Amino acid sequence: MKRRITVSIAIFALCLSGLVVAQAGAATKTVSASGGSLSFPATVRNAKTCAWSSSPRIAGFTTTVKCKSGTIARSARFKANTSTTAKSFAVTLIVRGNTTTVHHWKVKQAGQTPPTTTTTTAPHGPGTSFGSGTYVVGTGIVAGTYHALGGSGCYWARLSGFGGTLAETISNDLASGPIIVTIAASDAGFQSSGCGTWSPLPASGPQSTSFGAGQFAVGIDIAAGTYSAQGGGSCYWERESGFGGTLSEIIANDLPTGPVIVTIQSSDIGFKSQDCGTWTPQ
Repeated sequence: MKRRITVSIAIFALCLSGLVVAQAGAATKTVSASGGSLSFPATVRNAKTCAWSSSPRIAGFTTTVKCKSGTIARSARFKANTSTTAKSFAVTLIVRGNTTTVHHWKVKQAGQTPPTTTTTTAPHGPGTSFGSGTYVVGTGIVAGTYHALGGSGCYWARLSGFGGTLAETISNDLASGPIIVTIAASDAGFQSSGCGTWSPLPASGPQSTSFGAGQFAVGIDIAAGTYSAQGGGSCYWERESGFGGTLSEIIANDLPTGPVIVTIQSSDIGFKSQDCGTWTPQ
């Protein structure tokens, strides 16, 4: 009889101390790669505190609040996943009262879809006029010097291969305004996006003496001479000996602050500037 009394007292002591734990099943929720909000509802009874947590930590989510009986919920804001790899989160709610109940949720966030590159080969031999895409030099397009209208979203790259690695990029640029590039016969390929239509650079042109941001052929697009511009904190200019986009083709360059003056020699092949304002003769 004494043994039965001792066991009953031990069970009663465990219940009073709140050490009886009930595990709620884990539900799975999903969120897109761009992020968004998810709500986590739960029904509680005879509770005192509700403690929310997550792993990895979700900003602004972890908290402990007073709660009693009924349905409670908490929302979590998921930031965009910039990786191509999916992410996993564990959300936990610990409800403490006469007993302790643990609620679990699993969250799967999708990764970004990897960009696809289309290699375009002209059906009737290499072309001299083309738009966005990746081209094989010699069969898709002809080697040579090309110009395009460009713009703030223009990107181009000369390629030594099509593996997509940085080592296979001979040169590249994020252009602002008109753009010129020389594609060498030894290049394996050429890639561009958002630059408009590429066409061969003409042998002659207006030789303007007033121009803004962009890349220009000296003696064709603009005239040689000494020019000034308003400049500013983000102004950049460079004199060029070629249009291949390599560092060795930069004769001189500068990131000036305030008004700027530069002499473009008649022997220069090109001139490029960004955010300097309008250039006019000095």
